[in-house]
Amino acid sequence: MTLKSLFEKYGRRIRVVSADESWQGEQFRAFVQPLRYKNKMYLEDKRVPLGIGDMSYYLYLGPAEHDLTALARDEYMLKADNESFFVTRAEKLFYSDSVAYIWAVLKRTKEEEA
Repeated sequence: MTLKSLFEKYGRRIRVVSADESWQGEQFRAFVQPLRYKNKMYLEDKRVPLGIGDMSYYLYLGPAEHDLTALARDEYMLKADNESFFVTRAEKLFYSDSVAYIWAVLKRTKEEEA
């Protein structure tokens, strides 16, 4: 089974949308999962009286054809179901000389954190 078929079979429906939502790209499938505490240790965690506050970071794994590394930060976001995310960091992962998939850290938009 190829990565592309795994994304198609098990991934969430994703769409790249401009921040003002005046433009939207084609829909595709990718994995978007919350980062667990152990994965978020070096992200923007904030100390609060009861411990560490959740800053709503997510891990993205998606097809190479949808290059999130080319997106201008804060100008585009990803929509998945009823959730919206800004890309905080994205990288290409290579297999030999070609891009195998895109890895990214997403942050849920402020409206949805409350």
